[in-house]
Amino acid sequence: MIGKYPIVLQEGDLPNLHRSFATVRPHLPNQHKRIHLPQTAPKVVQNYAWAEDLEYVDSQKRRHALRLIECQETSTIAEQGVSATRH
Repeated sequence: MIGKYPIVLQEGDLPNLHRSFATVRPHLPNQHKRIHLPQTAPKVVQNYAWAEDLEYVDSQKRRHALRLIECQETSTIAEQGVSATRH
């Protein structure tokens, strides 16, 4: 049985997986979505991008095909300007 579990990666976790995602992302123009949340204060824009079947080899040399979803979120507060986060 193949398990399907979400894992939240921090910026420095699995750097090879992050590099693979950065490499394939420009070649997946239909795998993104932008969501505007104008009714919130601050105003928020979320940009999602995803890729499937990214290869990852663990410390025991087992191969895995992973899906990765990234969210880049921008918040705008009139007095404070713009802040950006990446999940």
